[in-house]
Amino acid sequence: MRPKKYTLKNLFNRMAKGVATKEEKQTAQQWYSRLDLTGGEAFGSAEEELRIQERMRLNLHAHVHQNKILKLYRSLSVQKIAAVLSFALLTLAIGGYLLKNHPIQQYQVASGNQHIRAVTLPDGTRVMLNMGSSISWKSNYNTLNRAVHLVGEAYFDVKKDKQRPFIVSSANINTIVLGTAFTVEAYPTENHLNVSLIRGKVKIEDEDNQDNKVFLLPGNMASYDTGTGKIEVRATAVEAPDAWTHGALVFNDIPLATAIERLSTKYHLNIQYDKTEMEKKKVTASFHVVSWQEALHSILFANNMSYIIKDNTIHIINN
Repeated sequence: MRPKKYTLKNLFNRMAKGVATKEEKQTAQQWYSRLDLTGGEAFGSAEEELRIQERMRLNLHAHVHQNKILKLYRSLSVQKIAAVLSFALLTLAIGGYLLKNHPIQQYQVASGNQHIRAVTLPDGTRVMLNMGSSISWKSNYNTLNRAVHLVGEAYFDVKKDKQRPFIVSSANINTIVLGTAFTVEAYPTENHLNVSLIRGKVKIEDEDNQDNKVFLLPGNMASYDTGTGKIEVRATAVEAPDAWTHGALVFNDIPLATAIERLSTKYHLNIQYDKTEMEKKKVTASFHVVSWQEALHSILFANNMSYIIKDNTIHIINN
């Protein structure tokens, strides 16, 4: 007969400490021998199983770390050593059971094209997704690390955890932190990725070349060119790169063509322009509660350009 839920939660620690009773050892051994024969649930919910599995991993690491083997043999009795080894085997078996019966799942949250969306991750990290953005993570999030994948733009306020780094992957770049606040712009239609640091410290590295990395301090931003793989660090162009979380329209030192495309997406505009005329033109601006006409006029005026409307289409022209 399999042990009850409340017994399992305490049994592993008692085995590891060498204080399990003879009956408890027999119960654990009976359950262990049935692992490959049963398909039922032993712990309850998948979420509860993941928590128990993580706790088992940490306990196992504490008791059987290679650097402490000699110390264990000197200080523990033969019975206690056997208990630790039995606990290790039981942990590995249960880990395999959990993985087989509850394979890793993928979760995704999208903001849609009209709204900013707030997301709280399982560890308490807060995320604000800009319009047209999505974030995804796996069900083993918050075990060895806290990895998420971002498409679009997001603000992260990361819960501090020195044992589990927080990793944002996007456009072949990893942004790695322990606890901090920052924004990431990684739209799939754009050829650059921007990371702006609000507080703390982050490391940004190329997934394919970990030597290609930079560290950011507050007030700085990193821009990654998806074509060349070059990472450039400079001062943040706008005063508050996270102002969009409060409804502002923020262009943080981005190409003019990119700013126009974002306006087009946000306001559902049909805008026609010559891309060759946009080369090397950039925009840095932050707008609070303005119409698309005001925003478009401002970014074009700064680049000696303007627009006309013909047949419901906006045409960009040189002044």
